[in-house]
Amino acid sequence: MRRVEVLVIGGGPAGATAALLLARGGRQVALLEQSRFPRRKVCGEFIAPPAAALLRSLGARLEPEIGRVELWAGERVLRARLPAPCASAMAREDLDAFLLRRAAEAGTAVYQPEKALSIDRFKDQYICETSSTPIQAAVVIAAHGTPQRRAAPRPSDLLAFKAHFRGATVPGDLIALLPFAGGYGGALHLGDGRATFACCIRRDALEALRRAGEPAGEVQPVVGLGISLAMRSAALLSRTLDTPAVYARECRKLYARALLPSALIAHLMPHARAPWMLTLGARLAAPSPAWPAACAARRAAPRRP
Repeated sequence: MRRVEVLVIGGGPAGATAALLLARGGRQVALLEQSRFPRRKVCGEFIAPPAAALLRSLGARLEPEIGRVELWAGERVLRARLPAPCASAMAREDLDAFLLRRAAEAGTAVYQPEKALSIDRFKDQYICETSSTPIQAAVVIAAHGTPQRRAAPRPSDLLAFKAHFRGATVPGDLIALLPFAGGYGGALHLGDGRATFACCIRRDALEALRRAGEPAGEVQPVVGLGISLAMRSAALLSRTLDTPAVYARECRKLYARALLPSALIAHLMPHARAPWMLTLGARLAAPSPAWPAACAARRAAPRRP
């Protein structure tokens, strides 16, 4: 049986970042990831500034730097600058593989492909059964990202799609937001010659389009912060692992600060005429400058004997 302090289930951005920072802080960490990397995954592939700062500190080459945003709504285009520091883009298959590799280099025992079959608690320890070896841990972090299954589909369910293109003319320093009836999309340029178009659409809107074949209209877009929030919440967890109540409180603050302003801007967007609203939404959802510094401090922490 393998014995560790922390077992992380899931090797995506949240799980790999948590494992990386905990291992650098001196914890004994094991991580289970059921898929082989690299893997394709539906994702907008936009890297917001806080996540970009951590990735660059880990040695990732992020190209290009994204400093502009445009809203393409029918014949109308709104253009604005994004607040500094710059965001970036990275293919999801490259991002996941990079973070997991860095976690392993920091001392995390990575089991891949490996799936958690069951988890049982005995006193103050957890026993996780896998197909290869049982793992005992004092703390288990569920970072597998699997949503709770519903009994039946709902009209408001969001379905996501992604495609890569070559030869696209999207400028490297731009992220374009494309609102349409029942959903929104985004387009950006990756640093390897490909461009990403990703979108999500309500189930009922997709079914209506399939029936009628009508062109899409306009609906409010949102700012893509998923990868950044996953990595920021992982960094927060690595600092508060021994105080769950503190983590829960600060995580609620983190998500409220990021999502509520963006939701407000998204609600007002169909009626907006001013480009500055795009910049304002990104600025309000941006993190405190202390976040990259906290990651650096965690990186410099001495390992436990």
